[in-house]
Amino acid sequence: MTTATASARVVLTTVFGDALLPRGQAAGVQQLATLVEPLGINERSVRTSLLRLSREGLVQSEKRGRQSFYKVADSALPIFADANERIYTHEDADWDGEWTIAMVTDADPGLITLRDEFHWMGMAQLAPSVFVSPTRTPAEVADVAQRHQVGLILLSRGPQHQLASINGEDLSGIVAPLPSLREEYSAHIAAFGHAGDADKLDPKEAFRLRTLLIDSWRRLALRDLELPAALLPPDWPAREAFDLTMRLRTDVAKPSEAHLDSVLGPA
Repeated sequence: MTTATASARVVLTTVFGDALLPRGQAAGVQQLATLVEPLGINERSVRTSLLRLSREGLVQSEKRGRQSFYKVADSALPIFADANERIYTHEDADWDGEWTIAMVTDADPGLITLRDEFHWMGMAQLAPSVFVSPTRTPAEVADVAQRHQVGLILLSRGPQHQLASINGEDLSGIVAPLPSLREEYSAHIAAFGHAGDADKLDPKEAFRLRTLLIDSWRRLALRDLELPAALLPPDWPAREAFDLTMRLRTDVAKPSEAHLDSVLGPA
């Protein structure tokens, strides 16, 4: 359980979404460096990552005297909310056999960030400006497009045969999860499945485990389209990985919050 596969920027995004946002707290650079020191991330990497996250509009800073304190940007709160819904919940959705398809204006400047959020909410991309989902409603899609100020050329929901003029291929084959994702789910289960007595860890180690756990799971959850069971391969391991993740996060909640309290002060 190391951070070798995750950059400091990615780990900090996890810290903001999993630890700071629920507490409603902002953190200074040195506080953040102290928080992530158990993960092998130094203050220089924290500063560089904060600059990138600020440019991407994910965090914002506020001055308190001569120091800057960082929190999730107000404009990014809907993005984190959509992502957190997929990270912390896992529902076996009923499916009516229909698809939502959206075609957006590819010249809009907000398209780049819209693509990211469409991906996070489980929309599969058929072409640079065409997205589909078996579960997302047209209203949800329209709301996100409006937030990014991107125009919709087409927004419809219906059986696949009604969408054939958009794409003649089998949509279920297009959105089918990659075989590599199954392997990554299995690797996640193997990495964290033997973390016994997690509730007895000291606060620093508990926070380290919690962050590595959620960072690993977050990247899986946001890549998986959360397809209905009818579109999934047999014995798809997402549910097992989710249950393990949430159980272990509950185990480390109290000691990891103690580490946050010691660095940031009580929430």
